[in-house]
Amino acid sequence: MGEAIPWVQSPENTLESLRHAIMMFDGIEFDVRITADRQLIVHQDREVSIPKEQLGQPTAWVEEWKHDDLVDLGFLSFSDLLADRTVQRLWAEEGKMGCIEIKRPHPKASSGGGFFGRSQHNQHVADAMKLAEKALDEHGIPQKNTVFYAFHKGMPAS
Repeated sequence: MGEAIPWVQSPENTLESLRHAIMMFDGIEFDVRITADRQLIVHQDREVSIPKEQLGQPTAWVEEWKHDDLVDLGFLSFSDLLADRTVQRLWAEEGKMGCIEIKRPHPKASSGGGFFGRSQHNQHVADAMKLAEKALDEHGIPQKNTVFYAFHKGMPAS
């Protein structure tokens, strides 16, 4: 009998980490942001989380990047997460939960609405939920297995 290979945790918000989590627990929690071309990307931070010298464009705000450019850097597309057969089977068919945190852009980002742009903030969160709901429906994920939240006072209005 050989030595067991030690388990190594995958980086946060990767397909590997979310697949492992949904297999091991009752569900998964992750953050989504809207890209410049109106698609969803799984990303927690306001700024693209790569070294500054690799940014290659004048802005670091995630919402000002195109979806495919972020995917090319290794970030997980929301649609790719939903298309994963393991995630889809467990979430849709076996009653696992998906807890989706909607992230707002930094107020200084072009889509951020400024510090006092409450209606724009509310609309941004609503738009993210609509994009997510459409994708969830396309992949057969039941609404009863999904929770949306945001650390945003206007969440009920959104």
